[in-house]
Amino acid sequence: AQVHPYAKIASSVLLSAYTVWKGQRERDGKISGLVAELDDLCSFFEAARPLEEIRTQKKTLQDIALQIIDCCEFISHYVRDKSFVVKAIKHIFSDVDKAIESYRMKFQEFREAFRRQGTLHTQITVMSITKQLSDLSSNITMMHIRCAKGTRFQSGKSCLPGTRTGILDDITNWAFAETNPTQNICVLFGPAGSGKSAIAHTAAKHFNNLGRLSSSYCFIRGDINTKLSLFIPTLARDIASRDCQFKEALVKVLGEDPSLHTTEDLEDQFTNFIEEPISEASLIGHMVIVIDALDECGDPNTRSKFLELLTDLELWTKLPSNYRIFVTSRPDDDIYRNFRNKPHILMMEVPEASQDIDIFVKHRLLKDTPSKQVSGIGPPECSVLATRSEGLFQWADIACRIVLGDGLGGTSPRQRYNSLLSSLQSHGSHLTGPLDAIYIASITLNLSATESKVQLTKVIGMILTLAEPVSFSTLCKFWEAAFPDDDGLELILPYMAALFSGIHGGGLICPIHTSVRDFFTDKSRSGEFFVDTNQLHYPLSLATMQVLQAELQFNICGLNTSHIPNEQIPDFEAKVEEKISFPLSYSSQFLGYHLQEVFNCCGDRERASLHVPLQTFVYRQILYWLETLSLLQRLDRAPLCLTAIKKILKEESQELIKDTLNLIRYGRYVIEQATPHLYLSAVVFLPANSKLRETIKQHQNQIARVMTGLADTWPAMEGIMFCKDIINSVAFSLDGQRVVSGSQYNTIRIWNAETGQLVSGPFEGH
Repeated sequence: AQVHPYAKIASSVLLSAYTVWKGQRERDGKISGLVAELDDLCSFFEAARPLEEIRTQKKTLQDIALQIIDCCEFISHYVRDKSFVVKAIKHIFSDVDKAIESYRMKFQEFREAFRRQGTLHTQITVMSITKQLSDLSSNITMMHIRCAKGTRFQSGKSCLPGTRTGILDDITNWAFAETNPTQNICVLFGPAGSGKSAIAHTAAKHFNNLGRLSSSYCFIRGDINTKLSLFIPTLARDIASRDCQFKEALVKVLGEDPSLHTTEDLEDQFTNFIEEPISEASLIGHMVIVIDALDECGDPNTRSKFLELLTDLELWTKLPSNYRIFVTSRPDDDIYRNFRNKPHILMMEVPEASQDIDIFVKHRLLKDTPSKQVSGIGPPECSVLATRSEGLFQWADIACRIVLGDGLGGTSPRQRYNSLLSSLQSHGSHLTGPLDAIYIASITLNLSATESKVQLTKVIGMILTLAEPVSFSTLCKFWEAAFPDDDGLELILPYMAALFSGIHGGGLICPIHTSVRDFFTDKSRSGEFFVDTNQLHYPLSLATMQVLQAELQFNICGLNTSHIPNEQIPDFEAKVEEKISFPLSYSSQFLGYHLQEVFNCCGDRERASLHVPLQTFVYRQILYWLETLSLLQRLDRAPLCLTAIKKILKEESQELIKDTLNLIRYGRYVIEQATPHLYLSAVVFLPANSKLRETIKQHQNQIARVMTGLADTWPAMEGIMFCKDIINSVAFSLDGQRVVSGSQYNTIRIWNAETGQLVSGPFEGH
């Protein structure tokens, strides 16, 4: 982070706060002294800026700038809402006077530290009200909230320094604006490949460095770990990590209704995870939430309720005015239509970027110095590629990858450059846009034989069908299990490095951009390279079952006692990572996902071929599977998998699956806390007449026996389906798989009868 942007923001916030204060100077004389101190410190800051090149001095200057911003936010909120500030600081300072004095003392310490720093390295701790409040919060676990993973911003995906400065300044000015605080949502629209995500990652990193990032969430199309139903719980967790009063209110709400931990109803999530606890929030200053790739959160039907929440002006007037949401998205019809003409939403478009793309291409190919430039490529060639990109950073990135040799061998950069232009010339006119042209060029420069094209679609199809990205070694394991006589993966994958990351140098293999997935899964665009992901769920189901059969085992992590909760076991996470391989982790979590798609998309022949391996899994390995899910803290994946197995096996093993679902319902809490209790408690107290107990006794001899009081059958169970509305009527579907509820507000919801989770709705006007 640089000093200058901080000073720029500090000056803006200070000017705004001071302007408001001038009209209210009689409110508190000590604010005047603090403003004068700030003014003096800003002058000191300006005078010291030439020394920022000295590393130790630069760190102190940055800390001073952050402290100025924090204090300015305090003053700004003080003069607008004195009661809010008093509430926010009451756990730290006895009164506002002491708060002011604490700031002044900190400023003096900074000055002294700066003077000493020329010879001594002093650790500077920025006194932030935000941090002080968080430190005072009670140590309350929220591990049961189902949150997304891998959705945080990534510094490595930020814009190249010196590019996109104009739009980034506009975003910063909006976030810290005092003149029009009612526009608390900013949406940046742009086509695929225009660099929206890079802008989002850069903005999130910038706000994070300022201590003003509340949360960041990057949707990824096709990644089950970033699905929309996980967004609000993840947002609530992030806010709670910064605001102890919000955290306490959230824990109270969840304590009153534990079923909220697993609800997927967006309206219920927003009301209980955000709207209720946010009224207790005490963070001072502007807090920004960054949402990248909103268009990737689902289809129009899936995201309709979420868009309704974002655009509800009445709802946003109830929330604290210091919160801002920055969103990036393609201008899909439903998204653009919902955001248009809303007074609380500022709409922007990604600006023209030809100059920035030229800088980007030269940075990639020329490395900024003649001695490091790519052989045969100079500024003129870079300018040609920048022009051909038509303003799309994604096009320029792939072109640079091709020229640099990602996926191509045995030719020089100049030869690859010439081949690329030739391929674009021959294929571009038949395609729908520049991105399609560059994707086709990347493929055809490597593959031409018909057999290779068939293998290509299988390889890419497997990558795109997986529920989450996997490493090369894991992909190889699944490929060998699914296609044992096909060596296509090793033949094809190395040539796809221009379109997929993680192929060379390790990492997880995934499309470098969502538009790559869109291209291959749209037959009108990809033509002969079209990938039908529905056809890959069956081989992936076989592959994951093969992994489970080979690797599942009793007490896989070698835990010695049930008396110590999992989270208190020394090096617990390291043990899990060592003993549970990535293929086993993936197979345990996502077998159900692939089986569900097999049931939806495949024929009777494929389903019938799964009966034998599924029966083996259910009768021999189901407890080991539950153990593994417990260690991974993903027992919530089990009901979906068991329900899918139940559909495919039909009448076979139905009672055993029902018993397993009941075991999860009754024993989930204790199993998640200490995994050995799966065998020592949950299994021991299975009803005497349960099919699961009978099956376990056939294959395991060492089970504790309950001498008296063991129930013969499962007790009557109530499935909890949380709905905030008053329910007037309910009905089961004919197959007993769904429950339909009707509320007093003329809305209908459809629930999964096995798991209690919302399937679809609410449908209004009924």
